[in-house]
Formats: sequence, C-alpha cells, structure tokens
Amino acid sequence: PRQIGRSLRGAHRLGVIHRDMKPGNVMLLQQGDERDYVKVLDFGLVKDIDKEEDDEDLTQAGVFMGSPKYMSPEQIQGDNVDGRSDIYSLGVLLYEMLTGNPPFVRDKQVQVLMDHINAPPPPMVVPEGRPPIPKELQALTLKRLAKKREDRFATAADDAIEADDLAA
Repeated sequence: PRQIGRSLRGAHRLGVIHRDMKPGNVMLLQQGDERDYVKVLDFGLVKDIDKEEDDEDLTQAGVFMGSPKYMSPEQIQGDNVDGRSDIYSLGVLLYEMLTGNPPFVRDKQVQVLMDHINAPPPPMVVPEGRPPIPKELQALTLKRLAKKREDRFATAADDAIEADDLAA
C-alpha cells in the first residue's frame, strides 16, 4: 500500500488523478534487486486536476466510469473528483488486502454503490490464522474510507507521510 500511495502521490503532483484504482491496476514485479516492486497501471480514466473544465460529462445518462467495488462516494454521485477519490480507492484496496474482502460485498453492484455512499465500513476481521490488524493500521484504512472527502487526507503526499510514519 505504501508504494501504491507513493505512485498516486507522483501522479497527483503531475496534476492527474487515476479514478480507477483496483487490484487489476496494481502489478508486482522485480526491478533490479528490489522484489515486490509496485507499478500502478491503466491511467485510462485519468483526469487533469489542474484543468478548469471537463471535456467529458461524467454525469451524462448512461456514462459510468470506474469500478464499483473501489469507487469513492463523490465519484459514484457524479461530483467533481480530486486526489482524495484515489485515496478512498486506496483505502478499499488496503481493507481488502488486510481482510481478504472489500468492505462492501453485495449481490448487486447498485447495492455496493449505495453502501459506498451511505454505509460505514464493517469492522475489519482478519481471516483465521492471520495476525490481528494493528489498531493504527485500521485507523489509517478507515480514514482513507471516510465518506466525506474533507475527512480523508488532503493529499496523497499527506497520506504517504502517515503511512511512512506508521511503518517506522
């Protein structure tokens, strides 16, 4: 998660947000002597956050961009998105890495979307045989999953600093 956060920080510094963070867009590889080096892929839904106007209307009928299991509440509702939307998606990824499931699992995608908007994340339960999740890591994950973007980290840089402090 730290390397993913750093990738997002780099993208945000360049003025773009990903808008489709999900496990399929994260690749582990070996680079030089570094094992499990993370690459964030598929910036196909990238948005220029410094641009005044959108060329596309994401609220247009029939247009839905992103992966429902990993979308932020503001993205689902068609609001303006910024880097905090990627931070929310990173929270979903981390939740899934720690528990084995994303926070919201339902039979219908529309139910998952509504849960992202309205339901608090369920308590984090680790699979049997795995060590408990440290409270600080749970708190970091839940901060990323805040429904209101104002309650998340302001930037991916702030998020990365917090993650680095936790790992120290």
